[in-house]
This record gives sequence, C-alpha cells and structure tokens, in this order.
Amino acid sequence: MENASLSVNNTIDHNWCLPWTKPIYLYGHLIPAIALFIFGVTFNPIALYYFATSRNFRRTAYSYYFSAIAFVDLVRLIIWCLFLLLDYKIFKLRFHSFECSTQIFVESVTSSISAWLTVSLAIERCLAVSIPFQTYTDTRGKRALIIIPSVVLASCAINSLFLQTRFYEKRSALILFPGFFF
Repeated sequence: MENASLSVNNTIDHNWCLPWTKPIYLYGHLIPAIALFIFGVTFNPIALYYFATSRNFRRTAYSYYFSAIAFVDLVRLIIWCLFLLLDYKIFKLRFHSFECSTQIFVESVTSSISAWLTVSLAIERCLAVSIPFQTYTDTRGKRALIIIPSVVLASCAINSLFLQTRFYEKRSALILFPGFFF
C-alpha cells in the first residue's frame, strides 16, 4: 500500500527556487528560521556594540573577526527576511530567474563568509596558543584586517556561479543525466 501523505512529486524537486511541501516548509524551515531571525536581530547588534566599545577587545584581531561575523550574520538575516516578505510566501510576487539567483548568491556568500571567518578565527587562536611570542607582535590585528577582506572576495568569487540565470536547472540536468553535458 502506498503512503498517500508523502508524494514524491511534491517533495523532490530539482529547482531549488520552488517551494517544498507545506509541513516541511513550515516546521523544517519557516519556524526555525523565524526563531533564528529573532535571536540574530536581537543579539548581533548587541555583539557589534560590545566589540566596538569594549576596552579589552577594541582593535584586536578577535574584535575584528567577531564584528565581521556578527555583521555578516545580520546581513544574512535581513536578506532572508526581505526575500521572505517579497517572495510568494507573503506578498505572492513571482520571482524571475535573476531574483532567485541573486537571493541564492547573497545567502551563499554570507553563509560562507561567516563559516570561513570562524575557521580563520580558530586558526588565529591556535597560532596564538602554539606560537605565543610570534603572534604577540600582531597586537593591532593587522592579519585580521588582511584576512577578512580576502575571505569576502574569495567567497564572492567562488559563489559567483549562482549568479548565472537558471543555474539550478542546468545543475539538475547534469544530476539527472550525468553522462551528458549541455
């Protein structure tokens, strides 16, 4: 007997810009995203304020990293909310392929920047623990001021594929027919 509540046609779709099934979208995406949005919009500005005004963290590599991570996460949350309001979910506007590509590009760039800045912060911390006297000379965070823009530029360059119109449709064609390249 077939499970009527789970239709393969409704759950598996190779175009990522189309909606998921309603329960998956509501409980797996929308409710957790709204909770993260509330926490992020509340605490990221507090973190930015703290790192800008704290005497202990001002002009250190950790302040630059944490401020950049908080700023990028705040931008990601604002972009997510903007596209949620503009998308078919609230105002029911139909996005063209360029708007969908832009949304995916911005969300991919901001999430990868946040992840790679966290990795850079961890490496910086490991260097400070393993080689304390050599990293002590970088008291103003000069390395962080070089690494942060480098991570931003690299993330934009790597994720620029998403700006191609209909990137996911081309990708799904490659997934469906791996021996054929269009």
